[in-house]
Amino acid sequence: MGYYMRFISTSAPSLTIDSISKGLQAIDQSYSVSKVADDEQAGTLQYNGSVYGELEVCHLDPEEPDEELEELMEDVESAGGEASELVLQ
Repeated sequence: MGYYMRFISTSAPSLTIDSISKGLQAIDQSYSVSKVADDEQAGTLQYNGSVYGELEVCHLDPEEPDEELEELMEDVESAGGEASELVLQ
């Protein structure tokens, strides 16, 4: 069984594989992220040498609509409440 999770960040500077790796290692040196050779923004997440997942950092093009992002926003809107208002800001 596998899971696909998508996280969205609006922080500056932009998120990178290197910044994720440094952040995780600041928490616990047992984390590592090995970059995929042909893609600077993809990597393998490991903890104590065991693989836990694949990471990919994608930067959205403001000129090109993202169907998955639009669907996520619709789901948040339909949930309603104070939390969804915060997410939509």
